[in-house]
Amino acid sequence: MQSTFSSLQAPATTSTPPRPKNPLGQLATALLNFFTAAQDPKVASYQVDGQTLYSAYDPMTGTRMDYASEAEMRIWLEQRYN
Repeated sequence: MQSTFSSLQAPATTSTPPRPKNPLGQLATALLNFFTAAQDPKVASYQVDGQTLYSAYDPMTGTRMDYASEAEMRIWLEQRYN
């Protein structure tokens, strides 16, 4: 069974934005990255008997959901954000 986890954000670029040079700016950047990344749902797709299945983890609620289709996954995501 092959599984891939991804955040539902725009793909990351290969270059990283410049880091602030002062310690306070570095701390603010680190805190922002820590708190925003931890709230994103994690989605995995995997193959079982040639069928793509989906699994999602919501770190805000600590729940894990399993779905048989991409449409079901999208409905869950839309409900989560509305």
